[in-house]
Amino acid sequence: MSLILLLVSVFGALVPQDAPSTRALRVGVTHRLPYSWKDANGAWSGPAIDLWKQVATTAKLDYELVARAEDDFAPRLRDGTLDVAACGVPISAELHKSIDFSVPFDSGGYSVVVHRRNAAQPLSILRRLMTFDVLIWVTFIGAATVGAGIVIRLVEGRRNVEHFGRKSHPINGFWWAITTLSTVGYGDLVPRTGVGKAVAAAWMLLSLVLVTLFTSSVVATITVGRLAPILLTISDLDPNQIGIVDRLSSRAAARHLGILPKAFPTVDDAFGALADGRVEAVLHPTNELRASVAARRDPQLQVLPKEALRGFIGFGLSKALSAALEDRINAAILDATESPAWVTVSQQLDHPPEDP
Repeated sequence: MSLILLLVSVFGALVPQDAPSTRALRVGVTHRLPYSWKDANGAWSGPAIDLWKQVATTAKLDYELVARAEDDFAPRLRDGTLDVAACGVPISAELHKSIDFSVPFDSGGYSVVVHRRNAAQPLSILRRLMTFDVLIWVTFIGAATVGAGIVIRLVEGRRNVEHFGRKSHPINGFWWAITTLSTVGYGDLVPRTGVGKAVAAAWMLLSLVLVTLFTSSVVATITVGRLAPILLTISDLDPNQIGIVDRLSSRAAARHLGILPKAFPTVDDAFGALADGRVEAVLHPTNELRASVAARRDPQLQVLPKEALRGFIGFGLSKALSAALEDRINAAILDATESPAWVTVSQQLDHPPEDP
């Protein structure tokens, strides 16, 4: 009997008295668009919060919401102060060293936003014009001009020696073709034969078509350049001039991409550095970044079209949670995200409130 009592007392001492199975789960939340925010009544809302509430109902979990700073989740999950982070956490191998993750409920890696303050400068415009289509047009028009210059010398050379003959300067034919193409027509070189005038008429008509098509191509290229970013990928940027919000996951993403970022405490600080030129771009989780750009309504902010890093979003979980409890949470997430109700909830990911 004494031995039994001793074993019971030792076993009771080894079992945590505050285990998640015997108390309400501590669920961390924070303001992180487009996943979670406080509504007008001061209550926590958003797709991640709504999803967690449905998961808790399905899995029959007791919980309490605990507000935390956005960069405070990993340490709190690691030391057991929190059990779950229900605000949309980027899933990464770096973070998985200290915390667990639920199954993902949204796709979202890392993207880059740039400021188009220099879009109207000459070098920027020149870069937009250096497209394959424009170069093809320039090459074709140049070849056509050379051809017109050669033809006019051949048909006018014998009877219009002064302007296009062998004794005239060889460049005269090209000069005439260029002035005709540009519709300037100085009149210093003119064809005098019937065949030469026919060639000139044909070249005038062709010049009108070429100039019109080339001009429209250039205008379209410049217009598209104003709407689309000059830069296409993060590799076009200086790796030392990229800002991030100081989070463990963002630092891991920067290391994975091989950049040396400048870290800022908040999203507002990072965007402020971008606006005043202290950084060339900001690297941030894609969905959060798009929500932040939309909320600022600044037409000079442009998210690069190609995602810098692919990834997924889930709930952060403490490694202290039992495998059975994690399975219940994951099963409930899968049930929730496959339900018709999730379609309505997930629409908020694309249309978060502008100023919650």
